Amino acid sequence: MPRKPMAWVKPQMVGLQHDPDQMPTPRSGYSLTLVGVNGYCFGGLDSQLVPPQASNDLFCVRMSDEVCEWKRMEVPPKDPKPLPRWRHTATQISATAILVFGGFHSHDERLNDTWIFDTITLSWTRYDPRLAKSTSSPGSLQASSRHACACAAAPVVCSLACARRACAVMFVAAPACFSWACVVLQARGGAPRGAQDH
Repeated sequence: MPRKPMAWVKPQMVGLQHDPDQMPTPRSGYSLTLVGVNGYCFGGLDSQLVPPQASNDLFCVRMSDEVCEWKRMEVPPKDPKPLPRWRHTATQISATAILVFGGFHSHDERLNDTWIFDTITLSWTRYDPRLAKSTSSPGSLQASSRHACACAAAPVVCSLACARRACAVMFVAAPACFSWACVVLQARGGAPRGAQDH
């Protein structure tokens, strides 16, 4: 059976109840993580601020080929949430959870904190690196992906962290037990690099 040709579709973007404040402002360096039929847009460098500044806004978009509806996700002021950042990673680690790591907080400050957002309770939980045997270095422009592991009870996230220089260091996070580990490559790995994709 012949495959259907692939084509780009540009859906209409609207805010909840057609409120433009429910939509994200123009930005770069944000993350967009799919969980079911919803996309979660977090952070980024907000270009409408003068000068542009990092954001910790969180938006949910219900995906559709015709109309995508955005909604700003409000977190109570007293509840914990990540610092503003851009060029971080965000990876779905379960059916209802997203892991956020690293990024730029400012032009000269990089982060190595780890947060988990629960899409059901709409709450953030910070992973305390003091509990870890090994903590990933502060990074930005890193890649992350979710992998099933035969020797672990939960998926893991691999991150190649970058600071001011290109690097070839891989860390693995096991969200179920909140631990980071530095991976020792047995074979020759790739050359040091930055701004890589998954």
